[in-house]
Amino acid sequence: MNKKIILTIILISILFTFITYKLYSKTEELSTKIYLIQAGAYKDHNNLSEATKQFENYIIKKEGELYKIYIGVTKDEEVYNKLSKIYLDGKENFKKVVKITNEEYSANLDTYDNIIKNTDDKRNINIVVKSSLKELEKLLESKKL
Repeated sequence: MNKKIILTIILISILFTFITYKLYSKTEELSTKIYLIQAGAYKDHNNLSEATKQFENYIIKKEGELYKIYIGVTKDEEVYNKLSKIYLDGKENFKKVVKITNEEYSANLDTYDNIIKNTDDKRNINIVVKSSLKELEKLLESKKL
């Protein structure tokens, strides 16, 4: 009788592990990697206010004890480098990698990235960056990433 119970427990464990693996794999397949250009992290809100004055487009996200300034979002390394060069001109920044499952936003980022890749007009780039950040901010607030 003990052998049957042990065998049943082992089989249930294997089945549970398999189901968990399949669910996790499916979630990973649906997720898309995006890059956030972080221009700073501040504990003091006064320093944060001063730091944002140098950027035309940005969002602020509180993470733990820090307020983080994000000035760009992309799915493409080339676009990440281009935006970093335009907005930070060689200043230090942090590339935050995030995985999202929102297919609509992912498709929109593809469009934004293509526009940025194919233009050097800073005014047009600013418009695209502003749109992508606004959309990201709404998704972060609604937690629909």
